[in-house]
Amino acid sequence: MVVGSGLLGAGLLSIPVGLAADRFGDRRVLALAALSGSVGLAALLPLAHWSGAFIGSILFWSSTTIGPVMNARVTIATPRHLMARAMGSVFAATFLGSVVASPLAGPLSATLGPRAPLVAGAGSFFVAALVLASLSRPVRTASAGHVRLPRRIWPLLAFVPLSAVIAAIPVPLLPLYLRDVAGIPLERIGLHVALMGAGTAAFSVLSGRIADAVGAAAALLVDAIVLTAGALVLVLASGSETIVALSIFLIGANLAPLPVLAAAVEPHLPSERSAVGYATVGFAYTLGVSAGTVLAGSLYEGDATLPYLVTAAFALPVATMLALAVRRVADRNTGVPVLRSAP
Repeated sequence: MVVGSGLLGAGLLSIPVGLAADRFGDRRVLALAALSGSVGLAALLPLAHWSGAFIGSILFWSSTTIGPVMNARVTIATPRHLMARAMGSVFAATFLGSVVASPLAGPLSATLGPRAPLVAGAGSFFVAALVLASLSRPVRTASAGHVRLPRRIWPLLAFVPLSAVIAAIPVPLLPLYLRDVAGIPLERIGLHVALMGAGTAAFSVLSGRIADAVGAAAALLVDAIVLTAGALVLVLASGSETIVALSIFLIGANLAPLPVLAAAVEPHLPSERSAVGYATVGFAYTLGVSAGTVLAGSLYEGDATLPYLVTAAFALPVATMLALAVRRVADRNTGVPVLRSAP
């Protein structure tokens, strides 16, 4: 509930944050979003019971609004035929921190106490805020009119939350599954969780390259196949720590469609309103992640393997529907996802 409420709060803030970035400039908004993450983690430090963590959770997860605003910045300097690759690379970079931090959380807790990782995270967000505030001002080209979504775009936005539900289900209770079912020693759970971030980084880059070369629909299907394989392997081969590690790396493909979707939306958005356009997609995605987080808990209470079996069962069908929606707005001559302005 704490995580779900934080994600929901971040989703509700995403569109106002995008509007603010388009109106006042992205540097201030990026810095404030990072500072929100720092304050959110700091707010968790004095708590002795989870019931007081809702405000800290909302502030912490509000830092994720950095993503849509950063996507808008990337579009300014990137050629369209390389857009998915650039989006994937930037998205992958965001997970490098989790790859480094996850294995350190356990030793920090054991050595300095359970609040030490929160202090380190709050400090990292504060440093990020300083760096983001020092970014140069992007040069935007003139763009006319408001963002108009043609009718055939709405199915794409309708399937985004459903895709996000499937992406979120395997994540929140993975540490418990590793400890209780896979039998991973406590001191190595953080290392295994970091492998998911490494998988997300790797598959984000790969998906971007596939989307630029073949098309967004193909990239979405590849990600779903990899996610399905990872979820099945995790359930069927939990007796081997090496295979478990491989399966977690594959499950990291759950978030790889995000930069592909961002690149698909880009051609439709005037540069003057790009941040709020990405925020709209981010809002739809965050709603799905919130629902998926709650659903994961319910499934886990029934059986620890259910979140991963459900992921394996629905990842490819949902990705197929999303790919068909993307296909409707794709430029068939070039294979580059294009959202047209006319209905």
